[in-house]
Amino acid sequence: SGGSMTNGTPVVINYTISGDNFSDISGSVSAVVGQKAYIIFDIDPNNSSGPVMDSILNELGYAGDYYTSFSPMIDSLSNYASAFVFAGVYSSNTVIDQTNGGKLASWCTNNGGMLYLEGGDMWYYDPQYNSGYDFSSLCGINATDDGSSDLATIGGVDSTFTEGMSFGYSGENSWIDHIDAAGSGFVIFSNSSPIYNCGVANDAGSYRTVGMSFEFGGLTDGSGVSTKSALADSIMHFFGLEAQGINEHSLLKSRARQVSFGIRARGSNIVKGAAEFSYGLTKSGKVEVSVYDASGRMVKRLVRREEKSGYHTVSWDGRDGNGKNVRRGIYFVRLSSSGKSKTAKLLLMR
Repeated sequence: SGGSMTNGTPVVINYTISGDNFSDISGSVSAVVGQKAYIIFDIDPNNSSGPVMDSILNELGYAGDYYTSFSPMIDSLSNYASAFVFAGVYSSNTVIDQTNGGKLASWCTNNGGMLYLEGGDMWYYDPQYNSGYDFSSLCGINATDDGSSDLATIGGVDSTFTEGMSFGYSGENSWIDHIDAAGSGFVIFSNSSPIYNCGVANDAGSYRTVGMSFEFGGLTDGSGVSTKSALADSIMHFFGLEAQGINEHSLLKSRARQVSFGIRARGSNIVKGAAEFSYGLTKSGKVEVSVYDASGRMVKRLVRREEKSGYHTVSWDGRDGNGKNVRRGIYFVRLSSSGKSKTAKLLLMR
């Protein structure tokens, strides 16, 4: 009591049972109020992406559940705000049949579900030759080719929530479907060479989807916004979802890591109000320090000026360039000087 709770809020109920003829019995029960943030259906026989996504979303503070089959939870989608389906890449993949595909589609169109779909054959090959469900119209996708084994560097797209992202790829790499945007869909990822699109998001108004033809678990983390954690958080924000809290394991793990690359928050890379950063310059020159959100969008420029060599400090109060408080989540502070850039990751809590 004494506070409000939102959907997916984990709670602990402490209880005591008393009676005249037995000793008091005390205990506690954990529960979640309202919808959980996500459910994962990891039907990929190799389980290449599902456990990775589940672990990251949990560390980011999203409440959810993980399953390796559709049954029986496919009939409980109303308990979740978003669903993630990992179907795998040939020859370790699962075809989504008409029944389960229809349930996912109906949940989106009739109940406003937010859906992430991942699979190498689920867009082009499976609907045409394997009796797989055709998600194209639901997801704003036009599948153009069965593809090959040539994923290399996967890049984000400007003016989308993947702007500034770039990943090497070490996942399964056979018959990767080529997918373009259609209708209200828009491209969010492309392969570098040969050039083709491999990720499409769709804002249909009443629901949203993200469709990939590569494996999330095969992405190689880089610097700045180019991490699987930043991508997962960006997808959840695109779905209109925010983490409800950080579990103890995540909090302890994060506190053990100091902010790297020469920008250091005082004490921890978890901040609840204002964060102070220090940086050293070996020679005088122009310096720029800016804050970016998990989608790669610049939130606020903190410093842009000529500075002398030596140590300097700058603080950020958790507000954007218009003076408004930003929401909790992952942010990146980038220092640029003398043609070099350094980036530090922060977890802003409210």
